[in-house]
Amino acid sequence: SFGQDHFDALNIPSLNGKFLALTTDARRLQIAAKGNVLAVYHNDLNTGWSTNSPAQSAAIFNQYVLNNHTSTGPRPDWIAMNEISSSLWVNDPNYRAWLIETMRLMKETNHFNVILFAPFANPGANAASWTALSNYVYIGVENYLSGEEIKAQNYSVSWCQSQYQSSVNSYSSLGMPRQKLVLTEHFAHTLSGTGWGRAGITSNEWNQAIVARSQAALNVGFAGYSSFAWVYNHMLVSKEEMIHFEQVYASHPLPAISGTTAPYISLGPQN
Repeated sequence: SFGQDHFDALNIPSLNGKFLALTTDARRLQIAAKGNVLAVYHNDLNTGWSTNSPAQSAAIFNQYVLNNHTSTGPRPDWIAMNEISSSLWVNDPNYRAWLIETMRLMKETNHFNVILFAPFANPGANAASWTALSNYVYIGVENYLSGEEIKAQNYSVSWCQSQYQSSVNSYSSLGMPRQKLVLTEHFAHTLSGTGWGRAGITSNEWNQAIVARSQAALNVGFAGYSSFAWVYNHMLVSKEEMIHFEQVYASHPLPAISGTTAPYISLGPQN
């Protein structure tokens, strides 16, 4: 939850229709008015995986969307799902099979475009599973470059680019095409040593880090870009500072997925 001013900073006026992935559709018309597109955010991917069949899980996910995202318009076509279990994906073939089949049903039966977040900057195994998964989802690659790391490299675009290119190479070698890879990063944070987000550097230094990694992401040619934005006090910064960081993102080009939810009539003719 966040206030109107915080939302307005995220709802950047756009000609190519940026996605805002939210847990309800209460702000759908505000999103559409700025040329953007409502997507679904789902934060509970793995609950019940060992007891629910893929068909049951896909039905539960679809019902979640119908319950929360259809009061002000049609069901959105895009859903961002958080996240692949790092331990289960690596170690449990039953989990991999469940996830692949569930995502197949999400695409082929429920007709969603899924962005599936993956906590692997550089995966190194299970090529057959990655290849199978690539048929059904985009992967949100969580390659977090912290402000401290980027500052230590003197805000080098080429260094950021090398880190991102490493992710592309790793996923590609396991069968995940570049056009299915969406870079995922963080807006802000102030705790030193966390290894992600702002992580202890100053506000001005974080501006420089955002600019460097934004250019690097664009240079690498990801299929798209996603970023998390939480309530400002969870980031241990002021609301004004959080909005400022969002505006820095807005002023620098980033990779963008093509294709949006179909247009719809929000208010029909009165006579």
